[in-house]
Amino acid sequence: MRHFVGTQCGLELTQEATLTCDLLRLQFGLDMLAGDSQRLRPRRDGEVVWIRLSRPLPKEERKLFVAVCEVIQEDRYIDVGIPGYAEATCYDVLKNLGFAIEENRD
Repeated sequence: MRHFVGTQCGLELTQEATLTCDLLRLQFGLDMLAGDSQRLRPRRDGEVVWIRLSRPLPKEERKLFVAVCEVIQEDRYIDVGIPGYAEATCYDVLKNLGFAIEENRD
């Protein structure tokens, strides 16, 4: 039975993620367990913190970032501008996926 990722309410799975989303999330999880975290170097520009990602995010996380951040898709990178009010939440999401975020020394 496949329900690696989905929405759970109590003991019932109410919605399953797509297989593509499962595979992305599974790869993040395997990388994290193997100790392979991607180090991010935030760059502050006023009230916005910019980070550069070199791999796609799973669907649910991508929805959050598109909703609250400025997301610029390049050929090999995704630049994300995180507003100050969402910084802690976005950092938690990235850390749960195995990203290591360097302290901003600006």
